[in-house]
Amino acid sequence: MPWLNALVAFKIPFSFSSATNMILFFASLIVFIMLLSGLYPAVYISRFQPVVILKGKEKFGQRSKLSRILLTLQFVSAFTTIVGCFVYIDNNLYLKNKDWGYDHHQNIVVPLATSDQYIMLRDKVANQTDLISLAGAVNHIGWYRSTAPIEHEGQKFEVVPFKVGFDYSKP
Repeated sequence: MPWLNALVAFKIPFSFSSATNMILFFASLIVFIMLLSGLYPAVYISRFQPVVILKGKEKFGQRSKLSRILLTLQFVSAFTTIVGCFVYIDNNLYLKNKDWGYDHHQNIVVPLATSDQYIMLRDKVANQTDLISLAGAVNHIGWYRSTAPIEHEGQKFEVVPFKVGFDYSKP
């Protein structure tokens, strides 16, 4: 949630203390929604008398325009949600398997609050033999999105500036 809190001007106090709490919350939310969505049809159908229905005296299918509009909106929203889920899954798989030009599995990103923390961390890990390279950055690719206007040869462009250390782009 820190990245979401950084986007808005107020703090969102929504957090889970563990993965178990999160799973229990969403599982109970699903059960609550299922019970709530099944309650109205159950109450509506229980009002009908079976004998009257079997004799053919009860008439169905006389819906108002509002019912037809709501049913159409429900169908369109359900269809859009299902198609959107497939598009999201397909895009997620595409981005997961995309070649980004660097091996991000060997990178470790440690977010720090101040440059003093970076200097202390750099001094402590600089002597590690397993460490290939170390670089600092104010913002990291994928974590920061701010644009700045620049002008080059009479044309104006919006670029994403990254304040990085000397060895940041070194493999």
